[in-house]
Amino acid sequence: MKSLLVFLCMVATLLFVLGCSEPVSPTPPGPTPCATAVIAFLAPGCGGCLKDKPRVDALERQGYTVIRVNIQADPERARRYGITAVPVYIVVKCGRVVVKTPNLDLVIQTLGKR
Repeated sequence: MKSLLVFLCMVATLLFVLGCSEPVSPTPPGPTPCATAVIAFLAPGCGGCLKDKPRVDALERQGYTVIRVNIQADPERARRYGITAVPVYIVVKCGRVVVKTPNLDLVIQTLGKR
């Protein structure tokens, strides 16, 4: 339970720091940019996880926040998110889950719609 609380605090802080607050400099009227993060539920030795790793690493290099969760080391968190198989990716925008899928192509497509 303590690790879940720490994880949720970390995600909330991360989303706040990455831009869900009002911008510092004046901007033209329009939508305020929000933070986007990918939570990747993975496991050591998982074939699909190993196959997706280079593309997940590339998302980080492109500036996306990727939070990796090892479901073997943290089974409680996996259970709380309803994860029963890996890999599974959750895209969070502005603090809301917008997609939960094992399909990394769908994640990349969703991120392209920032």
